[in-house]
Amino acid sequence: GTRHAGGGGAGAYIYDTAYTFTSGTYNFAVGKGGAANTTGSDSSIKNSTNTTTYYLAKGGGKGSFSGNNNADNGGSGGGGGYSGVNGAKGTALTTNIIRTVSGNKLGNGGGNSAAGSSAVSSGGATQWAGAGGGGFSSVGQDTQYNASNSATGGKGGDGIVCSITGTEQGYCCGGGGGASSAATAAGGGGTVTINGT
Repeated sequence: GTRHAGGGGAGAYIYDTAYTFTSGTYNFAVGKGGAANTTGSDSSIKNSTNTTTYYLAKGGGKGSFSGNNNADNGGSGGGGGYSGVNGAKGTALTTNIIRTVSGNKLGNGGGNSAAGSSAVSSGGATQWAGAGGGGFSSVGQDTQYNASNSATGGKGGDGIVCSITGTEQGYCCGGGGGASSAATAAGGGGTVTINGT
């Protein structure tokens, strides 16, 4: 991405403890976050011949890095970027699969890059900032402009708490939007609340 790109979206979240697999061989694919300007890879569980998909969690969508490069859709969508032209935000896909059934939306979309505003100039420097990527629990925040027209990158969408490891941890938070050197600040990543904090 660039210095005022949108934040990346989180991957889709599936946590299902009530399904029992029959004896057999299964193929597991473990997704991971994407490199710069790349959408994350998917996670899945399929039968040995890959003809039946039991679970599919889509990877998170990349953020837009300019008006000529839109954000991707994904488990959660990437945030819009801004380089004089708005880069479109990504949306949350509904192609995730749970127990062989498709059509599941398991995330949120990214934010809008310029919050409906054109580029802001201050002291001859253009203040550009990107929006936050979507998280499991909320959409990515739009790029923010305060009363003095100072730009701040949007916050990433919030995630979810899960204790699958035996300890509560946060998962599936969206990334914060980037900002130019003339802007106020980049956006923070999405958050979760663990043990009241």
